[in-house]
Amino acid sequence: MYTISQRNTKLRYKAIKEEYRLQMKRNNGMPLAQIHREFIYPKFYISLRTLYNIIYTPDSLLTF
Repeated sequence: MYTISQRNTKLRYKAIKEEYRLQMKRNNGMPLAQIHREFIYPKFYISLRTLYNIIYTPDSLLTF
């Protein structure tokens, strides 16, 4: 089973997921790659593949 044990990683994943969800609400219909390019990358400096991994990480793994 996939687990995340480090606290800072969990906090970072939560922040990225919150930003992604916020931008999805604001920019309904905008492709994921464009949201990554305009909003996520300038703030968090992560690749598109990493963003996919974070988005598809279950929220249950991000609890303390």
